[in-house]
Amino acid sequence: MAKVEFSCRKQEFTVEVPADCNLLWTVLKQQVPARYGCTEGTCGKCACRITAGQENISPPTRQELACLGQELVEQAGMRLACQVTVLGPCRAEQR
Repeated sequence: MAKVEFSCRKQEFTVEVPADCNLLWTVLKQQVPARYGCTEGTCGKCACRITAGQENISPPTRQELACLGQELVEQAGMRLACQVTVLGPCRAEQR
């Protein structure tokens, strides 16, 4: 299990995520009020900034690069929670 710190809607949450689980589905299952829409990586509503532990999440998908753009993904740490697989501890925030 990995500890994920997730902030959204001006609240802080810490959730335990089993290895190789999807970030969005895990936080929603633990009743974190994360924003989301299509769950397929096309709408961008679940966008979040990974502020720590980038090495502990899956690489960006084609959907993320198409939706967010390479610059936001690589330089700003933005990711789509519906496309992220958690591999270890990390911190993410939605604005």
